[in-house]
Amino acid sequence: MIWTEDTLDTYLASPFMMLGSGINMTVNGVRDDKARADLIEYLKHAR
Repeated sequence: MIWTEDTLDTYLASPFMMLGSGINMTVNGVRDDKARADLIEYLKHAR
């Protein structure tokens, strides 16, 4: 997988949609659009 802002946004919104239902995770995703955008922006500059 190549991580782009779009794929990261999709993953953060719903990890199960990208990974499949057989994955056991405690995080359901970040539903809030602004919170996801803020997190992606932070990650872009956290290198």
